[in-house]
Amino acid sequence: MARGASGPVPRGARHLLIDRTQHGAYDALEDEAFDAVVELTWQPGFARAALDALSPTTPKWLFVSSVSVYADHSIVGMDETATLLGAYEGDDATLEVYGEAKVACEEVTRRQRGDSCSIVRPGLIGGPGDLSDRSGAWVARCAAAPTAPLLVPSAGQCHVQVIDVRDLAAFIVAALEAGHTGTYNTTGEATSFASFVDSCRRIGGHHGEVREVSWQWLEERGINQWAGPDSMACFVDDSDMVGWGQVNSDLALAHGLMRRPLATTLADTLVDEKERGSGRSRRAGLSRLREEELLAELGD
Repeated sequence: MARGASGPVPRGARHLLIDRTQHGAYDALEDEAFDAVVELTWQPGFARAALDALSPTTPKWLFVSSVSVYADHSIVGMDETATLLGAYEGDDATLEVYGEAKVACEEVTRRQRGDSCSIVRPGLIGGPGDLSDRSGAWVARCAAAPTAPLLVPSAGQCHVQVIDVRDLAAFIVAALEAGHTGTYNTTGEATSFASFVDSCRRIGGHHGEVREVSWQWLEERGINQWAGPDSMACFVDDSDMVGWGQVNSDLALAHGLMRRPLATTLADTLVDEKERGSGRSRRAGLSRLREEELLAELGD
């Protein structure tokens, strides 16, 4: 089984389709047996129902959570022992309480599985096929207009940690095969935002001027942080988020997490970006038109 927007079924796999919103969704799986379950949901009701239906007969269980579960992102280098948000109370959550909902999913997983489960907490997941458009926004922009001025926010202490989806998937499979249990932060190597943009420029072939402006100037003009249309993708203002891109993943590294170089991830992501079309409407990053408008307002 896989999430509905996960793409085509890999060769050699069998796709069992169920609708988790429906009562009795797991009845069709009564005669199935699974060696392991990888749970991705952020809806506590879905997590609970899957555990009720499948946990008694499934020897291995891994829940993919998020570093969004942590309560204080001003802490640089926080590890798996950092304080969590309060758990969301209820079955159906909205994105406004995403972190709290993931905490609730973790709690119900541990209640049912005890020590016989793994919790994986990724940060920004990127690489080829990133439908959020975050990890590819800057390298795609640099390649699309290599001589045009590039508008960037003053980075301050912002860092970026991109975990390549292929590396995350490999760690999940390896952890299940090895029988690892416990909780693991799984983030990419911490890279300053300025270095991240420099890497995107180099790989995308950008050699135009870089126009740096304050975050306040951008915010006043309706530009968003982190993600979404008209955003500075992967960027967060210093304030109380300085630790967001500097999470400690030493435990996962000690248990087999392998991280390919950021340059490799960006280069492969650029190939995917070009295949999907650099002129498409983006879920993250500035459109060329909006960037040109801002640059014109900024002037010489």
